[in-house]
Amino acid sequence: TWPPCDHAESVETVRPDCTCLVTACMRDGMAVFSNAEAAQTAKDALLNQWKRWDYRLFAFAIMPDHAHVILAPGRSGRSIGEIVGKWKSFVTHALKQKRIITSSPWERDYDDRVLRSNEREGCGLARMIAYVLENPIRKGFTKDWKDYPFSGCFVDQANSARRTTESPASR
Repeated sequence: TWPPCDHAESVETVRPDCTCLVTACMRDGMAVFSNAEAAQTAKDALLNQWKRWDYRLFAFAIMPDHAHVILAPGRSGRSIGEIVGKWKSFVTHALKQKRIITSSPWERDYDDRVLRSNEREGCGLARMIAYVLENPIRKGFTKDWKDYPFSGCFVDQANSARRTTESPASR
């Protein structure tokens, strides 16, 4: 059995139910995803991979020079590194075919933050999702994340927020 996911650990060794915020940045701050076709390609690739590999995708935002993704390996049997690496590779290949880029725009590595077990349910996860979804708002691209075409959320935020603010006795 896996040890509890109570501390930040290598993303390659996290248990399947651990949730991770991944930030993948472009080299030298290139704004590749300011091109709507490129951003849509990255979004479509993420959603298609999610359906094929059966990992847990909580939320994402594709920004001009980086992407935020909250996910957990789930039943996929794959590591966070494999999921992110394959997605970045597919996006690079597709954008080269569309002649939007000529070489990989990604920084070699990516930033990750594993949620501790006490953060996974409720408030910690809700805050992380809000951070990702509000990114386009903070950058001035939209007033409501639902109007930003390159983001998505697969968690019922209303119920998640209610769970975190209700006491067990009030349920």
